[in-house]
Amino acid sequence: SKLSASSKLAQPKQPVGGAYGVFITKHRERFTKACQGLRSSFISKLAGEEWAKLTKSQRQPYEKEYQSKKTKFDKEMKAYLDNGGVKTPGRYAQKAAAKRQQMLDMEAREAKIDKKLRHVEKAKVKRERTSKTFGGKLSSSGGGGGGGRSW
Repeated sequence: SKLSASSKLAQPKQPVGGAYGVFITKHRERFTKACQGLRSSFISKLAGEEWAKLTKSQRQPYEKEYQSKKTKFDKEMKAYLDNGGVKTPGRYAQKAAAKRQQMLDMEAREAKIDKKLRHVEKAKVKRERTSKTFGGKLSSSGGGGGGGRSW
């Protein structure tokens, strides 16, 4: 059945980095040895410099390999989806979605706080108006209950 077939299949991984990614993968060991003892950022820097020196014809095999990997991925993904698989978002898309949700939650909290503050401010203004109406006092003075006025 489609369901049991899709549960056995894992979502194929998309090739990343294009031809440059293929280049780095093929030469990673050499770059790592050349940069031994240095920060890992030097590996990327060295790889980038070497990639920049390559001519278009020298880059061609890496382009070709990337295209074949991409074509293979597209076929595998189509088969995966045709068999009932569900495409899950990538790592960066998941991070972005989590960040968006965090922002929405924060905005909701701020809106709730603003609403409470408006309510408190409204009550404060109401008390001030009441206070001015009755001569600056909210409760009655003396036993007469005249709202602060003596009759």
